Amino acid sequence: MTYPIEMKNLGITKLKYKLDLSPLESINGKNYNFKIFDIENPEGVIKPNETQYLYTVFRPLEAKKYEIDLPIKVSDIEGVV
Repeated sequence: MTYPIEMKNLGITKLKYKLDLSPLESINGKNYNFKIFDIENPEGVIKPNETQYLYTVFRPLEAKKYEIDLPIKVSDIEGVV
């Protein structure tokens, strides 16, 4: 299943974003290197007043609780936010 996660840029400059995928790689590695979680667009640009979506693919191996935190690095023209 693919789940969209909404991101909005309420600022006046375009923003670049990039996810730190190391936690995702870790949980997949603990599950026989099966891609339980995958992000279709882990980096990109969001224009001012624009909404974009991170598309997260979730394919559980078994019926259990899966949980992951993915840090997002955001930068604008002036540097890291």
